Amino acid sequence: MSISSCGRYVACADLSNDHKVTIYNIERKKQLVVTEGSKEKIIDIAWSKRPDDLRFACLGAKLIKFWHPADITKKLN
Repeated sequence: MSISSCGRYVACADLSNDHKVTIYNIERKKQLVVTEGSKEKIIDIAWSKRPDDLRFACLGAKLIKFWHPADITKKLN
């Protein structure tokens, strides 16, 4: 689990076989998107340190996957 640098969003990965990644809007208490993360176990999630940059990376033992939530949702509320 990781909170964005702006403090509005949280991304987390579950322990299912697909290691789904879920993004929540903390302020609105709303789930925005759930998507398949990876077959590899996700160990950490790191958001960009730049203000209002919503890109993040998922890290695993044999995995590094970069995400931009706007590419998934086309609109973050």
